[in-house]
Amino acid sequence: MAKYLRKKLLDSIKGKLGEINEMKPLLEAVLNQQSINQNWDTLKKQSYILMKKYVDLRNRRSNNMLVEEIDKYIKGEYSFPSVFVITPFSVVKNEIKKDLVSGLFKNMKIWLEAPPIYDIEYSFGVKSLLKQEIEEFETFYKDWVQNNVGTVHTFQGKEADIVYFVTGTDATTLSAGEWACKEPNLLNVAVTRAKKEFYIIGDKNLLERFDNYKIIIQEIEEYETETKYY
Repeated sequence: MAKYLRKKLLDSIKGKLGEINEMKPLLEAVLNQQSINQNWDTLKKQSYILMKKYVDLRNRRSNNMLVEEIDKYIKGEYSFPSVFVITPFSVVKNEIKKDLVSGLFKNMKIWLEAPPIYDIEYSFGVKSLLKQEIEEFETFYKDWVQNNVGTVHTFQGKEADIVYFVTGTDATTLSAGEWACKEPNLLNVAVTRAKKEFYIIGDKNLLERFDNYKIIIQEIEEYETETKYY
């Protein structure tokens, strides 16, 4: 029974660290006291080299915030943020989605696809394991972007704690801006989606031309004046 359990443990460790030939003697030695006693000096040196390279690798490759986010996801502690990003225009919606996804994963993909400096990276299976976790997190994040970024009518009947309303207009898109700004229902739907906070992202000088936005801007400025000295 002891040999069977030892083999199961060894197989489990191998499965997590990778089927690498140079790791086999070390793994077997960890589970075999006699081998450790007989080959202590060699194994101690190998262990030191392996762990030093592994620590160096982690320090060089790890981003603390990313690791924390991945850990939350793996432990089932991650949840979709209660945030909507709303815009009147499909073109703006598509650009926001693209920027959110590419901006977050651009740097990760660069180093994940880069050639390893140490062969030990394969020995520990670090790259493959971390890459798999990041890919799972990427799928999770893309799902959130897909469901929480959209046009105004997409979110009718839904609510979120925080809503960002991106007008997507400036002086160069005046005609489209006039349509979006003059249509009170668009703004009403966006505002009423927010349970706690509502933000407008756009060209203030342009928005002030339209009554609906002028009211909101005045309210914000009055609030800022009232709270300035608190």
